[in-house]
Amino acid sequence: MADSNSSERSSKSRAFDVVIFGCTGLVGRLTLQTMVKLAAPAGLKVGAAGRNEERMKQIISDTLDEGTSSSVGYIVADAYDYHSIQDMAKSTRLVLNCAGPFTIHGEVVVRACVEAGTDYMDTTGEINFAEAMQLKYSAAAKASGAIIISSCAFDAVPGDLGVQIIHDLLSKNEGVPYSVEAFLEVVEGPSGYTGGFGTFQSILLAISNMSILKKIRQELRSSGQRPELKLRGPKFAPHRLPFIDSRAPRGIYVPFV
Repeated sequence: MADSNSSERSSKSRAFDVVIFGCTGLVGRLTLQTMVKLAAPAGLKVGAAGRNEERMKQIISDTLDEGTSSSVGYIVADAYDYHSIQDMAKSTRLVLNCAGPFTIHGEVVVRACVEAGTDYMDTTGEINFAEAMQLKYSAAAKASGAIIISSCAFDAVPGDLGVQIIHDLLSKNEGVPYSVEAFLEVVEGPSGYTGGFGTFQSILLAISNMSILKKIRQELRSSGQRPELKLRGPKFAPHRLPFIDSRAPRGIYVPFV
């Protein structure tokens, strides 16, 4: 049985099924391209959102396959204009937020989605942001029916999938993984070693907010939103400083999480 929230969010009552916010950035543009390909067979309506209308039109025209750009709508939304963010959230069933740094620009999008009962996902690696949003908006999201999921990109998904694969392989022989240590090798591309400025800002913000994260986690535990994990087997001791490991390709490794 559908409740009032799910009825209000049905595809018939909203212009889009999914909106990519921050589509003029590198991650947003790539996400938009992929989403259109995935959504087309299912008949889902995809929208692009950002603050620069002309750039959005250009990206829709230039980066999508010929014949599909006309099926992608757009909506002008600026993180510094809350009314425009509200309009975006009300126009879709799901907002996929690619506009970082999230510590600076992300909360307004989460808030608008919670208020509108719109599902929300993002690509953040800023754990302090994700857990702060959980602490602040969890109760309101439950009330409105909005599902809020952060860190749905590089910082979490490859690791989660890797752990799941290892678990599945070991479980065939009744084994249980106690801990998993993964190594990532950064390979130089055609343009050398490059990265987005927004990603650089996010890294700096994540590092500078580590002390705040500790306080947030204490509050999550006290409110029952962060249960203690029951470890099996020997406790894993993560690396704290750059290190060399004979199990991985030659190089110096920096702890990631």
